[in-house]
Amino acid sequence: MNGKQIVDLSLFTRARWEAERRKGEAMLAGDGEDCVKIWDKEMPKPAREEKACNQVRGRHVLVTNSEKAKRIYIEMSVTGTADRQGFLRNANSGRFASLATERSECTGTARQGGDLGWLSKDNNPSKLQEVAFVTPRNACSPPFRSGSGFHLFYCEERR
Repeated sequence: MNGKQIVDLSLFTRARWEAERRKGEAMLAGDGEDCVKIWDKEMPKPAREEKACNQVRGRHVLVTNSEKAKRIYIEMSVTGTADRQGFLRNANSGRFASLATERSECTGTARQGGDLGWLSKDNNPSKLQEVAFVTPRNACSPPFRSGSGFHLFYCEERR
């Protein structure tokens, strides 16, 4: 093909876009099981297939209100499949990094696409660390609240 890459444009049809928009609006409205829930007090349990680890490498988005966090989660839901606990499995890390750069209000990590580097387990973990260690590899967490605002976390690697 002379070094040219073929792009499948079937994903970008108006019908697909409308279906995703309606799905997103339903998630924001809080209609039924598909609504976006924010983890506030009860944290999820680790996925069975994930082995215990001592370090997690990931990215995060920090925003000041729940509405912004929900909208970012909905945008990520196009790239991944939600499991029962709300983790977006096989989510696109590049998309997460660009959303972190564009929308994160974290002054320390937004320019680096929300990159947190390697997080180690502590005896007194923060909410971010709690979520980081239960998020499966290549998955985005649902929005959760901490003392500094609302976060989403993307797990890149575990060791």
